Amino acid sequence: MKINLDKTKIRDEEGPIFLYHSSLVSDIKNFLPLSHFGTIVAAQMRGTHQIYKYFGFDAPYPIPKQLPDFILKRLTQTKKQPQIFTYKVHLGIKNPLTIPDLVDHSLNQYYQWFNGKYVPKTKFLTHEELRGGMGSENTEYKKKLTQFIFVDPFTRTIEDLKKELTAESIYPNNMDFDHTSSKFPYYLKPVIETAKKIPFKLAECVCFQRLIRFMEKEGYDSFSYENQCEDPGNKSYIIFRPQQVFFENAPEIEHIIPESLEKKNLLNAIERAFFSLGKAPCDRVEKYRLLGHRLSTLKNME
Repeated sequence: MKINLDKTKIRDEEGPIFLYHSSLVSDIKNFLPLSHFGTIVAAQMRGTHQIYKYFGFDAPYPIPKQLPDFILKRLTQTKKQPQIFTYKVHLGIKNPLTIPDLVDHSLNQYYQWFNGKYVPKTKFLTHEELRGGMGSENTEYKKKLTQFIFVDPFTRTIEDLKKELTAESIYPNNMDFDHTSSKFPYYLKPVIETAKKIPFKLAECVCFQRLIRFMEKEGYDSFSYENQCEDPGNKSYIIFRPQQVFFENAPEIEHIIPESLEKKNLLNAIERAFFSLGKAPCDRVEKYRLLGHRLSTLKNME
């Protein structure tokens, strides 16, 4: 699929417009999936947010235009001060889905939005299995789909998660997943002991990857939202894939998703195994553990 900037939705009457992303990293070559881009003001405000994080503070919302005294004091005490780098890019986006501003866009907040607000169009199951019709937030399908995307990765083995990431190749294969987190989403409470056995970042990437893959099946290639925190009232965009970002004067590229027969079989096998576990949503820790065991022992996942 050719990403043609002449067809991008991020444009005005003169052609594609530039958007901005700020970071404390000085040499970004490829952006991770679900990276944010907005106006120059929004990017600079996001950079301010990064300075809060650099010193271990939670940034307030909305972020103040001027740094408070306790941050300025830390800056004066720091030998190597953090520097904000702003990147100017075009985005190859054709069909963004409008979502609310999820504030810090954590896994918890994507879960809450998807579980509560999003109405799926694509179906993994047959019409008879939906038992309540598409569009109903209370169908078994919607609950099970939410669990497949957000909960299931935390019930699986490290080897299975790495294999799934490699198969889809949305995230770089050289990412570091060795660290863990104690801030598990609240909805993982039934499986918290199981979840602690794997690196949080690894499972989080699989959750986001499954969300992206599902939204692409729905026909979308990105998210857009009206910013409420940085430069309120202006639009910001969230990419699904690194290939959608074009630096200044960068040539257009062929966006090829690696989908060999073996990789399709792997990803489809994971979905089939999950949805074949039963009609009712998994709501007990024993079922989650059974799910992880069955997925880890599939014979056709190579």
